[in-house]
Amino acid sequence: MKNRKLALKKKEFNSLKKTLLKLLYIPIYFIGFGIYLLCNYIHTGNPFYFLILQKKIWGHSFDLPSTAITYNLKKINIILSENNNFSTLFLTWLPQLLLFIIVLILLIYGVQHHKPKYTCYLLIYFFISYGTDFLLSGGRYMSVSIPLFIILACIMDKHPFLDKCCLTVCLCFNLLFNASYIFSKLIV
Repeated sequence: MKNRKLALKKKEFNSLKKTLLKLLYIPIYFIGFGIYLLCNYIHTGNPFYFLILQKKIWGHSFDLPSTAITYNLKKINIILSENNNFSTLFLTWLPQLLLFIIVLILLIYGVQHHKPKYTCYLLIYFFISYGTDFLLSGGRYMSVSIPLFIILACIMDKHPFLDKCCLTVCLCFNLLFNASYIFSKLIV
């Protein structure tokens, strides 16, 4: 009886220890950002100096993703109403809008079908990447979001036809953007 109680206590301690070890991984996600803030503080005296530069040099600030989408739709509407600069429309504004929609769909799928740590990371990264008043850099930032590609790979693994379609679309965009680069057109 005494051995059984001791084993039970030991098992509970091991379970608690495993849980606490898993919680120790949480600060790792913030270490890189903390180092960046520290570098800003050392060089400028303000850890958030990058926000001042974003506003002063680029005219950007953090906002809801809906602000960026509204701005993007206005730019598309202006180009369509003036019937000019369609290369900018197809090489800049429409791909950014399409990427935003794809990332949003993958995020919703990820919430329903994947581990919370991946989707939580992706959700935070989504709001950081698209949480500006300007949408153009969002797709570039999302191109290095590992959870996005994990979710996309799981979808493609389950749907081979969709995998072939995605590969074909990516190949076409690759050719389009390479050709536009060769002919010195605007690429974002």
